[in-house]
Amino acid sequence: RFNWQSPACGDNNPAENTIDFQTVSGSVMLAQGNSADYALLEINSGNPIPLAYNPYYAGWDASGTNPTSQVGIHHPSGDIKKISFDTDPAGTASYGGATNWRIFNWEDGTTEPGSSGSPLFDQNHRIIGQLYGGQATCSNNVNDYYGKFDITYPNVCQWLAPGCNTTVANGFDPDIPSASIDLDVQSITDASGVYCSDAITPSVVVNNPGSSTITSFTLNYDVDGTNAQFINWTGSLTSGSAVTLNIPTITGIASGSHTFNASTSNPNGGTDENTSNDSESSNFSSVASGSMVTLDILTDSYPAETTWEIIEQTNGSAVASGGPYTGTQTNYAEDICLSNGCYELRFYDSFGDGMQYDGVIGNYILTDPLGNTLAEMVAGGNFGPQANHAFCLAGTSITASFSSDTQNVCVNSSIQFTDTSLGGPISWNWTFPGGSPASSADANPLVLYDTPGTYDVSLTAANGALNDIETLTGYITVTSNTYYLDSDGDGYGDDNFTTEACSTPSNFVSIGGDCEPLNSSIYPGAPEVCDGVDNNCDGQIDEGFTQITYYEDFDGDGFGSNNSITNCSPQGDFTVTITGDCDDTDASINPGSAEICGNGIDDDCDSLIDENQTTYYTDSDSEGYGDLGSPILACNTSSGIVDNSLDCDDTNSNVYPNASGSMEGLDNDCDGDIEGDELAPAFCPGDFDGDNIVNITDLLVMLELYGCDTGVCQADMNGDGNTNVEDIGIFLSYFGVSCN
Repeated sequence: RFNWQSPACGDNNPAENTIDFQTVSGSVMLAQGNSADYALLEINSGNPIPLAYNPYYAGWDASGTNPTSQVGIHHPSGDIKKISFDTDPAGTASYGGATNWRIFNWEDGTTEPGSSGSPLFDQNHRIIGQLYGGQATCSNNVNDYYGKFDITYPNVCQWLAPGCNTTVANGFDPDIPSASIDLDVQSITDASGVYCSDAITPSVVVNNPGSSTITSFTLNYDVDGTNAQFINWTGSLTSGSAVTLNIPTITGIASGSHTFNASTSNPNGGTDENTSNDSESSNFSSVASGSMVTLDILTDSYPAETTWEIIEQTNGSAVASGGPYTGTQTNYAEDICLSNGCYELRFYDSFGDGMQYDGVIGNYILTDPLGNTLAEMVAGGNFGPQANHAFCLAGTSITASFSSDTQNVCVNSSIQFTDTSLGGPISWNWTFPGGSPASSADANPLVLYDTPGTYDVSLTAANGALNDIETLTGYITVTSNTYYLDSDGDGYGDDNFTTEACSTPSNFVSIGGDCEPLNSSIYPGAPEVCDGVDNNCDGQIDEGFTQITYYEDFDGDGFGSNNSITNCSPQGDFTVTITGDCDDTDASINPGSAEICGNGIDDDCDSLIDENQTTYYTDSDSEGYGDLGSPILACNTSSGIVDNSLDCDDTNSNVYPNASGSMEGLDNDCDGDIEGDELAPAFCPGDFDGDNIVNITDLLVMLELYGCDTGVCQADMNGDGNTNVEDIGIFLSYFGVSCN
């Protein structure tokens, strides 16, 4: 059983009629063993579980990896679903001679007797074991033991993973689309069981399990592979939704067993990507011109003794049978379709005392469609082991039915209805809500529909005292098709320009949504490209592409300004990914340029101007050497500045490196010392020849200059402007003196 769970949290006793009874039957034992107390069964005769049950195929893990948390899902003794949670890692323990996962205690919930065999899931939602046994009960949440699936796996892997090379498998949800374009013939109704006529009116449910919306498809159908028909459907069938198509009544079916077949094709005018679910069949049997007789039974105290059958008298074959029954003093009604002819009802009691015992009496009565009694139990019910009742049927029923040339029309279109009733009707009473006329007494009326909608059709067919009513709910669908102007011919129209029509006008299409009606490369579903445009009309631009920050490079020098956009490709002047250009109007100015000294411009955009200037020094005395104390930043030399700072006195042109001595007591060559010809002469009176000693040579000069009275005399020792005896006397006082 599937989905056997409470519809509300905490409700452990929901009413049975609030839960769908979803079951499958048929199973085969594939493997079993005691190594981990396991059994593997193939259910539903190997067929997929019906999608209507919303099944989920659980994954499994046979790696033996220790789980970090566990969940148990179980139905104790077949009870409604219970879930138990263990948030701690399971341990490993031996139990019953098998290797198990041990649940030390459940944090939320517990298991109960009758939970054995239920799965244990790990934190990844995969089965890792099955419940072997333990101590857990409703009042005790400790010590459950689950047979480890990795121990079981070698014995079952040939079915779960042929080749046995896979140890981990994820779960599978068949409701998740595996294809884009996929149609599924989900179910067929009103084409199974026994039909007491030569006609059936089936319905087919078509589901869209694909990811794309289906706007058109063809439904093909036939009975026994002959007289194939089709319905072209249009509309909007979104992913996961279904549509029911009512098949026009199929008549002229011979008595016997038959198969109704239905299949889909041409989804969206193309090919179905998954053809495995495109078709479905349903078996039924037909009794042409049959009558539905009713066998009403009231059981006695021993219903298991009661059986019956109806025998066709011409060949002695059984055409219907029933029993034994289970309910004591219970009413049962059996509807049986029989063709015209003669039959015998045989009622059996296996004990041989009929349908009575100890004052408790049962009953049975067989009636035709008009309520006439065809056979009934003898008074008192003691018919012994068997009672036989012969009866015949001839013209005792009428069955109303009809067909139409179509069930789907556009407004202001007419539909031809045809009576297909059985039993020879001679009068008809039709009702057509939404149609014109709204009612008719014709056998085959023509009806006009001028308003969109879904409408019922009802027919009462009569033959004298016999009559029958056939009402088909929602049988007719009237549409007003909207078409969209397709100016660019891309198959998608402009939502702002529409028209209503029954067929497609020129230059119009049935699908709107074109966000650029004049560009044939832009439409819903078009490939999105990186161009700053919504190519596929989904309201997004360049989705799926990496977005990059681009900077405006107006001057084309490869560096952008601070102006930027975010896009998947360059746009206009926004072409570079490097910013920092401080003047985007001049290609020679950017972070990659060399600074040009002297132009007063920040050429390399480092916020500094002429930062590569050279340090020069003032050369005030113009001898080619500068003053260390007077530095000047400049791009190159000019008058009054030099590129060295070696001058130790920039006010004296006789002072500079390697200069000759001036005998003035100055450091003329700037070497830090005053020596040689840099020294000033010593004070040495009488040293007329300058050799720093007063000697005989100087006396000769004195005598030579003796008598000078010009006022400027070299040998004037006392400064009176003359050279005389007084001067000789002074000279002699210095004679022999050395001035060094």
